[in-house]
This record gives sequence, structure tokens and C-alpha cells, in this order.
Amino acid sequence: MAIQRIDPQNQGPNRGFIPAIRTGNIVFISGQVGKDNTGSVVGSDISSQTHQTFDNIKEILQLCGANLENIVKLTVFLTHTEDMDSFRKIRAEYFNSPALPTSTLVVVSALAQPELKVEVEAIADLGY
Repeated sequence: MAIQRIDPQNQGPNRGFIPAIRTGNIVFISGQVGKDNTGSVVGSDISSQTHQTFDNIKEILQLCGANLENIVKLTVFLTHTEDMDSFRKIRAEYFNSPALPTSTLVVVSALAQPELKVEVEAIADLGY
């Protein structure tokens, strides 16, 4: 099975990793954060960063001919427990029942940059 590397050109400068890999009908999406196409963090709040994170994931999926309904698994990393409710409300704007993916949410002490509040990894099944 061929491996296809998915690298949206408008998600900022080269980060030293590939944002997604497709193998067969499965797409593995690297941890996405609230950065815009210049590589800048969008806002200091959980709302702005979460919206940008899911928009980045949507863009990757569109390059594969898919959408958020194809996601079967999310892994979420938050830096503050108090952001969980806000994150969940925003996530509900992007994912509607019955197309909800499985999900794991982990609170961590920090992400790769101190101003980041959320990071989301995803796995999508394009045969779904």
C-alpha cells in the first residue's frame, strides 16, 4: 500500500514533520494546534485556538477528499482543566451526532510552545 504525505502549503512554514499521512483509506493527522497560515498562534484564548485547530484538521481532510465525519478517533491535549467545558462546546460545533468520533482528552502541563492551549491528533477512515 502506498503512503501519501499530506502537507498543506498554507499552514505555515516547514515544521520539520508531515501534518498527515494517508495509507489506503486511513489518514493519520499529526497534532494540530491553533496556528494560522503564517505559523502564528491565533489568540491567547481556548476558543480562538480550538477553532483554528479544527479548521486546520478540516483543511487536511479536504485535501484527502474527506471531511470531519470521516474522523474515527481524536486525541486532545489541553493545558488547563478549566478549558474543558469551552473546548467541548466548540468541538460540538464541528461534530454532530451520530457522526461523533471516539475521543480521549488529556490534560498536560505544557505543549511545544508556552502560549498553546490545545493540540488535537486525529485518525480518519476515508472508507467510512
